[in-house]
Amino acid sequence: MERHCRGFSCPFEPLSEEFLDTLAGGYAREVVQRFVTRYARRIDQQTFGVVPMITGWVGEEHTFATVWDIIFGSLRTSLGATESSEITELAVSLALRLNECGLASCWEAQLDSPARFRIGRFLLPAIDNLQITANGTQMYLRIYRGRSKKQIVFPQPLKDESRIEGADSLTATSAGQGRFIILTREALRSVQFADISLDVDTRRHNSIAGPLEKTVATIEEFAPNYLSWVSRIVRYIIPLKSKAKRLISSSHFSMPGVVCISNQRNPTDLAEMLIHEGTHQYLYLLRRLGPVDDGSDKALYYSPVRGTKRPIGAIVAAYHAVGNVILFCRECPAVAGLWPRERETSLVSLIGPLEEALHRTQSLTPLGDALWKPLYGRLHK
Repeated sequence: MERHCRGFSCPFEPLSEEFLDTLAGGYAREVVQRFVTRYARRIDQQTFGVVPMITGWVGEEHTFATVWDIIFGSLRTSLGATESSEITELAVSLALRLNECGLASCWEAQLDSPARFRIGRFLLPAIDNLQITANGTQMYLRIYRGRSKKQIVFPQPLKDESRIEGADSLTATSAGQGRFIILTREALRSVQFADISLDVDTRRHNSIAGPLEKTVATIEEFAPNYLSWVSRIVRYIIPLKSKAKRLISSSHFSMPGVVCISNQRNPTDLAEMLIHEGTHQYLYLLRRLGPVDDGSDKALYYSPVRGTKRPIGAIVAAYHAVGNVILFCRECPAVAGLWPRERETSLVSLIGPLEEALHRTQSLTPLGDALWKPLYGRLHK
């Protein structure tokens, strides 16, 4: 286990894809099982075929690529709520995700009010009735709103199509072997994003696409290990309103694959935010095995990253993210156009107090040690 978990510390430690499948797939199956057990009766009141489809899926093995998606975070959040009015919408979003990834099934849903759903990088029109026939090669959607009816056909499993007749295409940028989908106002209104309260850039969200493409190309040329590191685990970008002389970025345990970053044009800033938040995603994934500290250390430690005192778990997270940005800077030559030496100098001054706290505490679990100790060794090699 310790050997497998070291791969979450940085891209220079080996990380087993089989272990990723096992960890993410097992956690997702448990979440989905609890969701359908708790809400099956309510889902059955407005759908036909959805509960059997989901139940059958739970009994199978699944890949990291399928389950590392925001819908599984939304399902987990719903389990902690005392009441939710959006259970049917969540079940429909899950069913569409499973069909998108190739699951053959037939089902339908009737909604109380019109809603929009996303399939990959495509947004469906607002609908109140949906009928699906998926045969593993194509997915046929019959969608209704009032008396209007439309049929949309998707390839199955869904590839990186540029256009689907009848659906709105979200902007996506290439990211090595993957892609980053830039989420719009319409996507943010869907049930998966109901809890976001950040200052989202809803007017200029697509303006980040060009700078992001250039940043990705630069990372791929000069630090390909970090492009693979980020593109494996980041799927969606939510652009935030840019603030002068301040980088704002965010991600959350309940939003797998989603990072929020300032809508910047500076490739150095974009690269730093992508790697910082992408590294947090590895922390969130590893925490599905358990906490990084045992809770016995009640002290607060000064974090130069936040400029305030923080619990030891937050110190681990800060060191993990900042340390990886420093390693990324060291990978890049000065000619990379990302100002790596200057950015490295500004960040190295932050990690001293973090390392002091990590050496002092006795409360870290093997998971916490697996995150920071291999990284410490790389930084001081």
